[in-house]
Amino acid sequence: MVPKPRPNPTRAIRTPREDDVFVRTAHAAACPLGPIEAQVLARMDGDTPVGDIAVLLNLSVRETAMVVARLLELGAIESPADVDAKWESREDAVTKPPPKPTDD
Repeated sequence: MVPKPRPNPTRAIRTPREDDVFVRTAHAAACPLGPIEAQVLARMDGDTPVGDIAVLLNLSVRETAMVVARLLELGAIESPADVDAKWESREDAVTKPPPKPTDD
């Protein structure tokens, strides 16, 4: 079972740019979304930029960016770079040997 998402007010959310891309998270399905948010979320595939999503949904880039910021706040989406960073840190945790004990 996926834990219920909670907005993260401590994380600063920058305004998404027209060329930014995002991917859905495991928490996306549990997020309380309105119809426009759900439509924007459905287009988040890691390849389609925010500006293209705006055109596809007949929304302004500004309106789409505001919806994307809300989805980021909810934890429904994240940037592919964030996903890569998470995997790299997990790989480091698995591949790095434990520290050697000191003789103090």
